[in-house]
Amino acid sequence: MEKIWSKPCNTRTSLDKIQQKLKLIKQYFKGWGFSLQGELRKQRKLISEKLTELESLEDLGDLSARQVREKMQLTKESLQLLDQEETL
Repeated sequence: MEKIWSKPCNTRTSLDKIQQKLKLIKQYFKGWGFSLQGELRKQRKLISEKLTELESLEDLGDLSARQVREKMQLTKESLQLLDQEETL
C-alpha cells in the first residue's frame, strides 16, 4: 500500500491526487481478493478430489487407520477453507 501511495501522481488538486491514489489502492485490493479466492477454490478442488478418492476406496472396503486420519484431516481442511471463503 505504501508503494502505491508514494507513486507520483499528475493531478491538478490535492483532492484529485487523494482520489486517484484511493482508486489505485481499491484496484489493487480487488485484484488481491480475486487472486485469493481463486487460490482457495484450487485448494478446495484438490481436497475434494482426494476425499472422493478416499470415499471410493471406502465403498470398496474398509479404510486403513492412516486413510481414516487423512479423510478426517481433509474434511477439517475443507471446512476451514469454506469458512475462509465465506469470511472473504
